[in-house]
Amino acid sequence: MIKIDDKFSIKRDKRQWILIQHYPGKDKYGNAKTHQRESYHGSIDQISNHILNVLGERCEKLEELEYLYSMQTRKLSDLITKG
Repeated sequence: MIKIDDKFSIKRDKRQWILIQHYPGKDKYGNAKTHQRESYHGSIDQISNHILNVLGERCEKLEELEYLYSMQTRKLSDLITKG
């Protein structure tokens, strides 16, 4: 598994890329717990677009979205060249 940051990790199986989104929540007893949501993608570009969509929901200005896009692209390209 490749950790992108505290919110996202990715892994690969024979057929697809799997994006794991980590988010805080509570278990059935009310204790703090980190939950995971998996989504499945055919390419690393699809993962990048999905992450950008999730994080972009919080942006209020175009500049914030452009910055997010440039940072995410750089992070994923670093992962690809190291992997």
